[in-house]
Order: sequence, then C-alpha cells, then structure tokens
Amino acid sequence: KGPDFLLNTQEFADLQWLIYKNDGTEETHPIYGPSTNPAPTLPAWAGDTDWYKTITRKAMIMNHDLSLSGGNENAKFFTGVNYFNQEGIVITNFAKRFSARVNSEFKIKNRVTIGENLTVTGRSRNAISGNGNEGSPIARVYAQQPIIPAIMTTSVTGISHDFVPGEYGGTGLAPRAGNGTQPFSELERNADDRSTDVRILGSMFMDIKILDYLNFRSTFGGTYQNGYNTDWTGSTYELAENRATSAYNENAYFGSDWVWTNSLTFNKTFGSHKLLAVAGYESVKYGIGRSLTATRAGYFSSAPSFRTLNNGAAIQSASSEYNTPTTLQSTFIRADYSYSEKYLLSATVRRDGSSRFGSENRYGTFPSVSAGWRLSEEGFLAGVDFISDLKVRGGYGTMGNQLAVSPVNQFYLYGGSVGDANYAINGSTSSSSQGFRPTRIGNPDAKWETNVTTNIGFDAGLFDNKLQVSFDWYTKLTKDLLYNPPLPGTSGAADQPFINIAEMKNTGIDIQLGYKKIVNSDLSFDATLTLTTYNNTIEKIAEGIDFFSDGGSRIGAFNRNQVGRAVSEFYGYNVIGLFQSATDVENSPVQDGAEEGFFKYQDLNGDNQITPEDRVFIGNPNPDFTWGLNLGANYKSFDISAFFYGSQGNEIFNYNKWWLDFWPSFQNQKSHDLLYNSWTPERTNATTPKASNKSNFSNNTQSVSYYVEDGSFVRLKNLQIGYNFPTSVISKVGLNRARVYVQGVNLFTASKYSGLDPDINNNVDTAFGVDAGAYPLVKQYIFGLNIGF
Repeated sequence: KGPDFLLNTQEFADLQWLIYKNDGTEETHPIYGPSTNPAPTLPAWAGDTDWYKTITRKAMIMNHDLSLSGGNENAKFFTGVNYFNQEGIVITNFAKRFSARVNSEFKIKNRVTIGENLTVTGRSRNAISGNGNEGSPIARVYAQQPIIPAIMTTSVTGISHDFVPGEYGGTGLAPRAGNGTQPFSELERNADDRSTDVRILGSMFMDIKILDYLNFRSTFGGTYQNGYNTDWTGSTYELAENRATSAYNENAYFGSDWVWTNSLTFNKTFGSHKLLAVAGYESVKYGIGRSLTATRAGYFSSAPSFRTLNNGAAIQSASSEYNTPTTLQSTFIRADYSYSEKYLLSATVRRDGSSRFGSENRYGTFPSVSAGWRLSEEGFLAGVDFISDLKVRGGYGTMGNQLAVSPVNQFYLYGGSVGDANYAINGSTSSSSQGFRPTRIGNPDAKWETNVTTNIGFDAGLFDNKLQVSFDWYTKLTKDLLYNPPLPGTSGAADQPFINIAEMKNTGIDIQLGYKKIVNSDLSFDATLTLTTYNNTIEKIAEGIDFFSDGGSRIGAFNRNQVGRAVSEFYGYNVIGLFQSATDVENSPVQDGAEEGFFKYQDLNGDNQITPEDRVFIGNPNPDFTWGLNLGANYKSFDISAFFYGSQGNEIFNYNKWWLDFWPSFQNQKSHDLLYNSWTPERTNATTPKASNKSNFSNNTQSVSYYVEDGSFVRLKNLQIGYNFPTSVISKVGLNRARVYVQGVNLFTASKYSGLDPDINNNVDTAFGVDAGAYPLVKQYIFGLNIGF
C-alpha cells in the first residue's frame, strides 16, 4: 500500500511483521520497502483499506454576523447576533458559539448622556485533551506502532482479548506491540464529552458635561458565567494495559466580577498651551464563585443516555470549592501638556491596593512620566523638505503586578482528607476520626511586584508622510518578582508561599517601517514592516538559589532557569558525535553505557569522565528577533492583503524524538531516521544512534543536545483577496455596500524544523519551547460575504 498504508510518510525496509494467527501459530511477512519489490503478499486484514483510520480531517468553519444600527443626535442603538461553528482538525473536536449584543445611548438636555451595552454568549465544545504533552491525540500517534489496526477486519486471538471484526484494534493484539493508547478509539469514546457555558457581559454609564472643558463619567459593569462540563473515560479491551472500569465526571461552576470606574476630565486650550488632565477612582472585585465536581465509576453501559452520576456503582471523588475573590481599589491622576504642539509632557500616578497582600503591603504607588519634542516644528529643520514630521520621545514608568500570587497567599491554611489527615484515634479498623494538616504556608509580608520600564525612541514621517518610521529602545526590569522557592522536606507537604525575591530584565528594540503610495485614483498600495528584539536575563531568584529546573518528562527536566541566563533555556549534555568503535570508547572519557553507535558527550571540565558537572546550556527558545510584514494593494474595486510572520534564532526541544528515534523508548512508531539512517558499522556518518534495545545513560535516558533543533520559521499567516461591488449596481437591489472575499490562513511555513509546527506555544512561562506532541496551527480557507443596507 506504500506510505499511506503505514499511516505516515515512512517506508520500512528489511523488517518483518510477526503475525499471531488464530490457531496459535506465527507467520512472518516482510514489510514493504526497497528490498521487497514487488510488494509481498500481505495478511488479509492488511489488504483492507478499512483497517486504518486517520484522526485528522478537513474541518469546516462557519461564522455569521447580522447587525442593525440607527438613531439620531439624541439616541443611538446597535444590535447584533453572531453564530460561529468550527470543527477541529482532530475528529470529534468542535467549538460552537452563539452571541447577541445590544448597545444604546441617549442624550438628556445636551449635558447628560446615558448608555448601556449587553452581550450574552453561549458556548459548547469538545476540546482536545492534554495538548502539548504525551496525553494529546497527536502524541498518542507517535506512541503507537502503525501496524496496529484502528478497526479490526478479521478475527484475531490477542493477549488481552479475542478480537472480532468491527472492534477497535490496539496494543493488546500481540506481545511487543507496546502499551500505547489507541488514539482513534480514545477520541471516539470521548466524542460526547461537552464543555458548555453561558457568559453575560454588560455595563452602563453616565456622562455629565459639567462645563465645556470639564466632564464627569461613571461606568459600572461586570460579567456572570455559568458552566457545566462532562467527561467520560470508558473502559478498554483492546490495550496491553486496559482500563477495567469506566468513569464519569460532571463539573459545574459559576463566577462573576464587577468593576466601577469614575473619572473627572479637564480639557482646555490656553493659547499655545493645551492641558488634558484626568483624575479617577476605580473599584474591582473578581473571582467570585463556586465549583462542584464529582466522579463515579463502574458503569454497566457506555450509552450517553446512561451517563449520570447516580448510575455509577462507586464514588471515586466528590468535592466543591469556594473561590476566594480578589478586590482591587485604585486612584489615579494623569496630565498631558503640550506647547505649540512642539513640546509634549505626560505624567501619571497610580495608587493600587489589592486584597492579595497583607494590610502592611496592600497598597503600591506607581508613577510614570514621558516627554516628546517635535523637531519638525523647529526652524532649524524648516528647509529639510524630505522630513514631513519628526518627533523624539522618551519615558520612564512603573507598573505593579499582583496576579502572580494566589488570593490566599497571605494565609496559613489547613485541610484534610481520609488519605492524608484522618486517623483511627481509638484504634478502630473500620472507621477514623477527621483530622487536619497544613495545606498552605502563608506569607503576609508579600508586596506588589514592580515592572520598571525605560524607553527612548523617535517617530518620523518622510517624503510627504509616504514613509513612516518608528524606533524604540527599551529596558524593563522586574523587581520584587514574586517567586515560590522550594522548601525542605521537613516543611511538610503544604504549598509554599510566593515571596518577593527574584529579579528579571528585558532589553530590546522595536522598529516599524511603513510605506504608502497612491499611484492614481484607481491604484494604491502600502507595506508595513515590524521587527522586535528582546534580550532576557534572570538577575536573581532567591537567597542561596541560583537556578531551578522545569519541564519534567520521562528523561527529567529539559529547562533550567538560572541567574545570568535567559528564562527557560534548555540544559543537558552536549553530544559531540557517536562512538565509532570499541577503541573510540576506550580512548574517550569514561562514560556510563558507552559503546559503539551510542552518544559521545563533551567532557567540559576535563576530568576525563562524564558526570553531571559536564552538563551545559544546549539551546535557547527565546528568538533573536521576530518580525511581521503587512502588504496591501487596491485596484479599483479589488483589494489584496497579506501578512507574513517570522521568528529567527529560537530553538525547539523536540521531545517527540524520544519516542521515534530510540528503539527501547516503548514499542511505538519509529522514525525513518532510526530505520534507515541510524548508525551501523557501515554508516559511520550517521547522527542518529544505532537501533538497540539498550536503554542507558549513553542512549535515551538523558536530556541532550540531540533533541534541540533550529526553530526559525517564516509563515504566511494571512492572505485575503476581496471585491467591493459598485454602488451603482448594488443600489438597485436595496444595498449600500457589498463585498465578497476569499481568505487563506497559514498557507505555508518555511522552516528546517522536523516536527509538525515550529510555532510552539505550550503556555508554560518557565518551560516553553518544548514540543511534546503540540496541536499544530493549520491551513484555513475562508469564503466571506459582507453586505449592508
């Protein structure tokens, strides 16, 4: 069947299938490859194209908007509805959303304006689970041999089950088939899982014009969310390691927040002087709510209609939680001053208070100031014709952060459960008394984390503002960074508190170049290039702590965060080649498990042996720079736009190689490199270690540079072509505008990275840049129609 037969793009050469037949005998068949031409006769089930299934698909997206608006100088209104339906590229996954929005505004005697906005959104989805780790459907494909059928087309006596046609296939078919989970059956079993919620977002305001230059505005708004989730974990029969019992979980929650903002604005011009000043007060409360979750196991039937908690034979867990809300109180004042539009000055002072901190450190004061000088208005540049506008500027500011800490960080908390705190104080063997233990160590002395930012830059308009240039150099120092250092084991199992001890610094530049050209009334085009760089350095972690590791896996942590280095860098042994012979091993530094065809590590400290002291930083997920390019053109009624995005200099830790490139890393799918390009005595220029069942220090048990790849890429993120129908045509059918367009998203990616997608986003602040089966960004083709009447 060629490559498609194996569910991937690999051809296996000179290997054999070992088929276990119903009568207990064994039968071997060579796998299709260069040495089996013509193709061999395969087992009956292998010739049936229904035996395999793909877990991905071409997925449809629908998005519909309808809006109505109108009004006059005293009253305005807007109402709109939206329906969005997106299938996931992984089967059974989807997201649906329906929303409705209403806005209105009314003037009362020219001095008072009142208004409101209200949005109601309902969502339903079946999302993928475990994205970015070995529990995701993408990673599960790597963890299963491609020979294993998704659906049985013939009867087979397996090691865990007697399989019949129509059942799921799995690792329980035969010994040495591995112990991976069957990705297709898992997705189908979870097809009826649902996450649903309803969210209401609204606000109302009153705006009073006290004087022509003095205005007061008060706004009160908030959100309310109510959600319900279901999760079915079915029993299995097809695996080498089966789940004997089905389990069902239901989770319900509600939450709300509110914010009340009041501001007084003064805006007046005095000759060449212009002053805008704002003073305000704001009060916020969020995180209000509760949640409830329960799980039962032991279900007689897997039918969706049977999935209720009361139908489960045994309670596995049941809990509820009260969310500790956070309250914020802020006062602020801001003043913007300009003289003759040449000299610009702005200053802001905020004083913020958060309930996440104790009474002694609850409030923080955060000032900022910026200034600008429009040089193009000065006389000494009057004769420079190509400069249309030129402004230099600089700023210094502070900003507080309290989101890093838990709302209960300041408190000592106690709790308990049957397993960790209850005790049979009377010596009973059938019951116990309720007990408690510390669950959190409090820190009432924590205070606001402070970001101090300094920037210097300029903005220029050249050649009648056809060319726009913007440049910024910035430095950002995070002081009193909130960090929870590990505690010694003598402290118990209580959660450690966040304390203000760490520091981190970022420096970089931002550049933006824009060009716009109007050729004539029919033709125009524009281009904007943006480039961003940053240099990240950890300045301090904690007293006596120079680093901490993150990103755990089957071979330890990949990422090390160390003082003097960038956040989330990769750490491990540097591979300098493969041992080529027994003599090579003998003449090299002492290394555990060393033998020909295995990794040879660099001896950094020169002690003639490979030890943990020889580990080094082997890669950096932080890019040298990122860039974006927007291109647009208009010709008569046609328009075209394109957006390119790129990242340069970042590296990726491709953890998927651990599953694919090493024979003892479970009996799962193996890579083309392992089967075709790995080391042999005749292929000494290989970079992939030899195929061996040995799992040791020199093969697949360590974090090493072999996994690190260049993650640089260029991607066409968006391409859109549209056509606006002439008014003379659409007015005949009662329309005032009509536009059709076709759009492509993520149309191509240029990268040397061997994984599915170099644009890795695993949402871990101190362990990012690791590909462990992440869901890739996919191509989208969108056809749209906008009409107005």
